[in-house]
Amino acid sequence: MTALTTDITVLDVLTDAQIAEAWGLYQAAFGPLAILAAQRHLMTEQEFREVMLDPRIEKHVGIDRDHGDRMCALGAVTGELSAVPLISEPYYAHRWPQFHAQKRIFYVVFVGVHPLYRGSGIFAALVEKIWRVLLEGGGVVCVDFCTYNDQELALPRLVSRMTDSFGGGVRTIRLDEQAFWAYEADPPAQR
Repeated sequence: MTALTTDITVLDVLTDAQIAEAWGLYQAAFGPLAILAAQRHLMTEQEFREVMLDPRIEKHVGIDRDHGDRMCALGAVTGELSAVPLISEPYYAHRWPQFHAQKRIFYVVFVGVHPLYRGSGIFAALVEKIWRVLLEGGGVVCVDFCTYNDQELALPRLVSRMTDSFGGGVRTIRLDEQAFWAYEADPPAQR
């Protein structure tokens, strides 16, 4: 993809029209994970809408200025850990009590780029915008990656290389890992 003129805007809440456009981008970016990850990675439309309307979660919106101000990337991040279902705030509070007390633990709900914009540089710009919050005041940015994004796309290592290039001494720490196991048995007639 050729170089684009893009902006990243940070919004607290999206309008209905922006939510509709963002939903299409989100589905295009994360839909393939439905068959690649054991745990659901694609929010329902209602869950997505709730995130887009929750002012505790910042929405980082990548806009393609060369093509009619089309939304091309979207990230959601929060320093309000209670806004993120299924994470354990006590875990983070125990591990980083000072940062927790200062609300300097940020959780990246997701970062997605429309497939048409992969390789355009917008992902790097979005990650840098999100991590600047960390670099400006210290703290922790936490992200979860499914095995596919970890092993096949090497996203944690890519993000580490990117944060190294931002300066500021960011250290990468693997926090936890969850493995999904299956125990399969043939029907009795096939044993």
